[in-house]
Amino acid sequence: LGLMLGMAQASQGAIVISVDLNPLVAGIQNSASALVGDTITADIFMNLQTAADDVAVYNYSVQFNPAVLTLTNRQEFGIGPLTELDLTNPTVGNVIQRLDATTFGATPAQGPLNTRIASLTFTATSDGIAAITPGLFEPAFDAFFNNAADDITGAIQFNGATVT
Repeated sequence: LGLMLGMAQASQGAIVISVDLNPLVAGIQNSASALVGDTITADIFMNLQTAADDVAVYNYSVQFNPAVLTLTNRQEFGIGPLTELDLTNPTVGNVIQRLDATTFGATPAQGPLNTRIASLTFTATSDGIAAITPGLFEPAFDAFFNNAADDITGAIQFNGATVT
Protein backbone atom coordinates (compact mmCIF):
# COMPACT_ATOMS: atom_id res chain seq x y z
CA LEU A 1 0.00 0.00 0.00
CA GLY A 2 1.36 3.38 -0.90
CA LEU A 3 1.17 6.90 0.35
CA MET A 4 1.08 9.90 -1.93
CA LEU A 5 2.37 13.19 -0.63
CA GLY A 6 1.37 16.52 -2.11
CA MET A 7 1.73 20.14 -1.08
CA ALA A 8 -0.95 22.79 -1.25
CA GLN A 9 -0.43 25.40 -3.94
CA ALA A 10 1.60 28.34 -2.63
CA SER A 11 -0.24 31.59 -2.12
CA GLN A 12 1.17 34.91 -3.28
CA GLY A 13 2.53 37.07 -0.49
CA ALA A 14 5.60 38.59 1.05
CA ILE A 15 6.48 35.97 3.70
CA VAL A 16 5.56 32.32 3.11
CA ILE A 17 6.23 29.26 5.28
CA SER A 18 6.08 26.07 3.17
CA VAL A 19 6.63 22.32 3.49
CA ASP A 20 9.01 20.69 0.98
CA LEU A 21 8.43 16.94 0.67
CA ASN A 22 11.48 16.23 -1.47
CA PRO A 23 14.49 18.06 -0.02
CA LEU A 24 16.87 16.24 -2.38
CA VAL A 25 15.51 18.30 -5.29
CA ALA A 26 16.09 22.08 -5.35
CA GLY A 27 13.05 24.26 -4.68
CA ILE A 28 9.76 23.50 -2.96
CA GLN A 29 8.43 20.18 -4.29
CA ASN A 30 4.67 19.72 -4.30
CA SER A 31 4.54 15.91 -4.46
CA ALA A 32 6.36 12.74 -3.43
CA SER A 33 5.42 9.15 -2.72
CA ALA A 34 6.27 6.62 0.00
CA LEU A 35 5.21 3.17 1.19
CA VAL A 36 4.02 2.36 4.69
CA GLY A 37 7.19 1.97 6.77
CA ASP A 38 9.18 4.43 4.66
CA THR A 39 10.80 7.56 6.02
CA ILE A 40 9.34 10.91 4.98
CA THR A 41 11.38 14.10 5.33
CA ALA A 42 9.42 17.34 5.46
CA ASP A 43 11.63 20.42 5.30
CA ILE A 44 10.09 23.71 6.37
CA PHE A 45 11.14 26.75 4.32
CA MET A 46 10.72 30.47 5.01
CA ASN A 47 10.52 32.62 1.89
CA LEU A 48 11.02 36.36 2.40
CA GLN A 49 10.03 37.43 -1.10
CA THR A 50 11.04 41.10 -1.22
CA ALA A 51 13.80 43.35 0.15
CA ALA A 52 11.17 45.00 2.35
CA ASP A 53 10.49 41.73 4.19
CA ASP A 54 12.29 41.09 7.46
CA VAL A 55 11.79 38.74 10.38
CA ALA A 56 13.46 39.30 13.76
CA VAL A 57 11.64 36.67 15.84
CA TYR A 58 9.20 33.89 15.07
CA ASN A 59 7.44 30.97 16.68
CA TYR A 60 5.13 28.56 14.87
CA SER A 61 3.83 25.01 15.23
CA VAL A 62 3.22 22.08 12.86
CA GLN A 63 0.19 19.78 12.90
CA PHE A 64 0.25 16.19 11.62
CA ASN A 65 -1.91 13.07 11.85
CA PRO A 66 -0.27 10.66 14.35
CA ALA A 67 -2.59 7.83 13.21
CA VAL A 68 -0.80 7.87 9.82
CA LEU A 69 2.61 9.39 10.61
CA THR A 70 5.02 8.97 13.52
CA LEU A 71 7.42 11.84 14.17
CA THR A 72 10.92 10.38 14.56
CA ASN A 73 13.15 13.47 14.45
CA ARG A 74 13.03 17.26 14.32
CA GLN A 75 15.78 19.77 13.71
CA GLU A 76 15.79 23.56 13.40
CA PHE A 77 18.17 25.83 11.51
CA GLY A 78 18.89 29.48 12.27
CA ILE A 79 18.82 31.76 9.26
CA GLY A 80 21.35 34.57 9.04
CA PRO A 81 21.38 36.21 12.45
CA LEU A 82 18.42 34.16 13.77
CA THR A 83 19.17 31.74 16.62
CA GLU A 84 16.85 28.98 17.83
CA LEU A 85 15.15 29.78 21.16
CA ASP A 86 13.49 26.63 22.51
CA LEU A 87 15.36 23.39 21.89
CA THR A 88 12.62 21.20 23.40
CA ASN A 89 9.94 21.51 20.69
CA PRO A 90 7.34 19.52 22.61
CA THR A 91 4.83 17.42 20.70
CA VAL A 92 1.39 17.66 22.27
CA GLY A 93 -1.14 15.37 20.61
CA ASN A 94 -0.86 16.15 16.90
CA VAL A 95 1.06 19.44 17.25
CA ILE A 96 4.83 19.96 17.21
CA GLN A 97 5.20 23.17 19.22
CA ARG A 98 7.74 25.99 19.55
CA LEU A 99 9.63 25.92 16.28
CA ASP A 100 11.26 29.31 16.72
CA ALA A 101 14.20 31.69 16.33
CA THR A 102 15.22 35.24 17.22
CA THR A 103 17.95 37.74 16.37
CA PHE A 104 18.32 38.87 20.00
CA GLY A 105 18.28 42.46 18.70
CA ALA A 106 20.79 41.94 15.88
CA THR A 107 20.08 42.56 12.20
CA PRO A 108 16.97 40.62 11.09
CA ALA A 109 16.70 37.97 8.40
CA GLN A 110 16.10 40.12 5.31
CA GLY A 111 14.49 39.30 1.95
CA PRO A 112 14.75 38.27 -0.69
CA LEU A 113 15.60 34.95 0.94
CA ASN A 114 14.26 31.40 0.68
CA THR A 115 15.83 29.10 3.25
CA ARG A 116 15.19 25.96 5.28
CA ILE A 117 14.27 26.69 8.89
CA ALA A 118 13.39 23.16 10.08
CA SER A 119 13.44 19.51 9.06
CA LEU A 120 10.92 16.98 10.35
CA THR A 121 11.30 13.25 9.84
CA PHE A 122 8.29 10.96 9.94
CA THR A 123 7.68 7.26 9.43
CA ALA A 124 4.53 6.30 7.52
CA THR A 125 2.80 3.90 9.92
CA SER A 126 -0.52 3.26 8.16
CA ASP A 127 -2.59 4.17 5.16
CA GLY A 128 -4.84 7.17 5.46
CA ILE A 129 -4.94 10.89 4.91
CA ALA A 130 -2.69 13.16 6.92
CA ALA A 131 -1.59 16.75 6.61
CA ILE A 132 1.75 18.21 7.61
CA THR A 133 0.65 21.77 8.23
CA PRO A 134 2.70 24.66 9.61
CA GLY A 135 0.66 27.33 11.35
CA LEU A 136 -0.31 29.12 14.53
CA PHE A 137 -1.56 26.23 16.69
CA GLU A 138 -0.18 27.35 20.08
CA PRO A 139 -1.81 30.77 20.59
CA ALA A 140 0.15 31.68 23.73
CA PHE A 141 3.46 31.37 21.83
CA ASP A 142 3.00 31.43 18.04
CA ALA A 143 3.73 34.81 16.44
CA PHE A 144 6.03 36.60 13.97
CA PHE A 145 7.66 40.02 14.49
CA ASN A 146 9.80 42.19 12.25
CA ASN A 147 12.86 44.19 13.32
CA ALA A 148 10.71 47.20 14.24
CA ALA A 149 8.91 44.93 16.76
CA ASP A 150 5.72 45.06 14.66
CA ASP A 151 3.51 41.99 14.93
CA ILE A 152 3.44 40.66 11.35
CA THR A 153 1.74 37.38 12.23
CA GLY A 154 -1.36 38.18 10.16
CA ALA A 155 0.76 38.66 7.01
CA ILE A 156 2.41 35.22 7.16
CA GLN A 157 1.11 32.62 4.73
CA PHE A 158 1.38 28.91 5.50
CA ASN A 159 1.44 26.09 2.93
CA GLY A 160 1.33 22.50 4.09
CA ALA A 161 1.58 18.99 2.69
CA THR A 162 -1.02 16.24 2.40
CA VAL A 163 -0.33 12.54 2.85
CA THR A 164 -2.81 10.18 1.17
